[in-house]
Amino acid sequence: MPKAKYTKRKDGRYQANILIGHDEETGKKIFHPTIYAYTINELETKIAEVRNALDKGIYANDKGYTLKEYADKWYTTNKPSYEINTAKMYQRLVYTHIIPSLGEIQLKKLTKSDVQGMINKNIKHPRNCQQIRMCLIQILNSAIEDGLLYKNVAKNVKLPRYSRPEKRPLNAIEEKALSAAILSPKEKAFLDILHYTGLRLGETLALSTKDIDFSFGKIIVKNVVVFDSNTPVLKFIPKTDAGRRKVDMPTVLQDSLKSYITTLNSEYLFQMERKDGFMSKSSYRKFWNNICKKLNQTVGGTEDIQPIHDLTAYVFRHNYATMLFYADVDIKEAQYLLGHKDIKITLDVYTHLKKEKTSAGKKLDAFLA
Repeated sequence: MPKAKYTKRKDGRYQANILIGHDEETGKKIFHPTIYAYTINELETKIAEVRNALDKGIYANDKGYTLKEYADKWYTTNKPSYEINTAKMYQRLVYTHIIPSLGEIQLKKLTKSDVQGMINKNIKHPRNCQQIRMCLIQILNSAIEDGLLYKNVAKNVKLPRYSRPEKRPLNAIEEKALSAAILSPKEKAFLDILHYTGLRLGETLALSTKDIDFSFGKIIVKNVVVFDSNTPVLKFIPKTDAGRRKVDMPTVLQDSLKSYITTLNSEYLFQMERKDGFMSKSSYRKFWNNICKKLNQTVGGTEDIQPIHDLTAYVFRHNYATMLFYADVDIKEAQYLLGHKDIKITLDVYTHLKKEKTSAGKKLDAFLA
């Protein structure tokens, strides 16, 4: 075990420098940050703690990093590998929550209590708490891999209970509105694609006339539009990605798209109204709100009373998954049609629907009939 040097300072304190290893590339000696104490006994106790950590393999030198400095480095290093929306999420978590709350704390001095305190301040937003902890765990795991820490104090922090928003298909009022509403060809084609293919919003916005194969009755999904703030960005889906697929078009959808495509002057199906280019986030929101307004008016809604009030593109996607289930489409085929990377996602949907289909109440009704 390396020996410590004791030196007495002018201020009366003792100090020691402990050799903890050598740099693998240069061979230079690496020392633990200088240890200070007012007595020899106190100094030796601190030295023993360092040596004990070295013996157990739990020693780490944070090199004086604060959480702010390391979190910033972590985000800057990893940002290029993230998708646009993922990068924005981490940016929000790091610079809006983690750094303002805990940034000035030195890495090695960060405690579970510090992290729990930050979580408690956000307790009214359970999903946000989940994301904050998830992000901090990744940051501290990276610090461990860099040899700056030996344990992750964020792992066992308690979170408030979070209930995911319930996924739902279209309800009876929405179905009625869809069949009766007076929509523009563009609006009708957009809703029909969502309704009969379950495509994600970004996949639908990226469709071109070349992606509609009437000869085989398929829609080819190979691109997706993502929003960088308000700006639409077209991204190519790799062949290895489950999102790249060919989805069957029912006859009703083929008829709808054949009619709509004859009205187009551009390659892409859903461009901006007054200029070329994909819809921006704000223009899409306006487009969707106008659709919902027409659907509401169809079923007697007003500005104050809106029977249809939480309809999203994802509701159509879940509705499509529901239709696949009741049409007895095999789960592997459903996984492919929905573009799920993990079959567990499809299985969760099917399991939930199966429970609804075979509920105890329905079984009792059948028994008593």
